[in-house]
Amino acid sequence: KAQAARQAPPGAGGRRGGPASRGGHRARPRAARGRPHRAQPPPPGRMSAHRGPDPAMREAISAQDRRIAQTLQPALRRALDAAEAARATAGQYAALEAAVARLEAEGSGPAKMLVDIGGGMYLQASAPDTSTLYVDVGLGIRAPLTRSEAAEVARARRAHHEALAARHGAEARRLRDEVGRAAAELQRLSGGALLSS
Repeated sequence: KAQAARQAPPGAGGRRGGPASRGGHRARPRAARGRPHRAQPPPPGRMSAHRGPDPAMREAISAQDRRIAQTLQPALRRALDAAEAARATAGQYAALEAAVARLEAEGSGPAKMLVDIGGGMYLQASAPDTSTLYVDVGLGIRAPLTRSEAAEVARARRAHHEALAARHGAEARRLRDEVGRAAAELQRLSGGALLSS
């Protein structure tokens, strides 16, 4: 009997996979089928290392975002508006040049023209003598000039405002490139913050 007991496998007295047998041996648990494996949560002391980027990274991202929104983009809008205004003024002086050239071609006698009376309305008027023109020189002062003098003033002011438009346009292009570089840097910092979180 002792030899038979030694040859008998553990738990032979009970059902396979059932409760513990009479010999005190525990049965092996049946493996669960079709149930997903549940990962064990990490210890509480390891949670703080993955909560997000460090304060220095967050401050760098915030500073770059403020630089774009509060400094670069407003400066870009101002440069674009200034360039557009200078181009519009240069166009007005170019029109004045063309008008003086037409008067020169017609001679110094009477001439008919359209006069801007405001609100997008024009009045047809007749000028008995076109040898003298009155040009606004600023501060509401209209100086009497000859046609050649008026043409010279128109050319000088057109050239001035064209140069102004070119300078503001160059500044706008520089600022647009700076905004692009700042946005790329912000994206790089944000990507680094995601990787460190």
